[in-house]
Amino acid sequence: MQISELSELFSALSNEKRLFVFLIIMKLEPVCVCDIIKITELPQSSVSRALSYLRLSGLVVSSRDGTRVCYSIDRTNPVVPPLLDFLKNLNIPELKDINNFKKSC
Repeated sequence: MQISELSELFSALSNEKRLFVFLIIMKLEPVCVCDIIKITELPQSSVSRALSYLRLSGLVVSSRDGTRVCYSIDRTNPVVPPLLDFLKNLNIPELKDINNFKKSC
C-alpha cells in the first residue's frame, strides 16, 4: 500500500460522521442504508455521502438486496483487519447500545 492510499484511508476516518458510519457497519454488518440513517439520525444525503467516501477509500463494500443497498467492511483491503482489531478494543460510548438495534433487513 502506498502512502497516498494510506492517507486516503485515514482521511476517510478523520471525519466524525464517516467514522461513526464506519463503526456502525463494523458492529452490524451487513447493514442497510435505512438502518444507518435511523441510528445516526443524519439526513439520507449525509449518510449517502459518507458511505460513498468510505467505499471509494476502500473501507466498505456495497451489495444490493432487492431494493435495499447493504454495506459491509471490505476485508480485502490489507489495512482493514488490523484497523478492526484496534477499533474493537475501544470503549466507544455512542456504540454502547448498538447490539440491541433491530435491523430492518
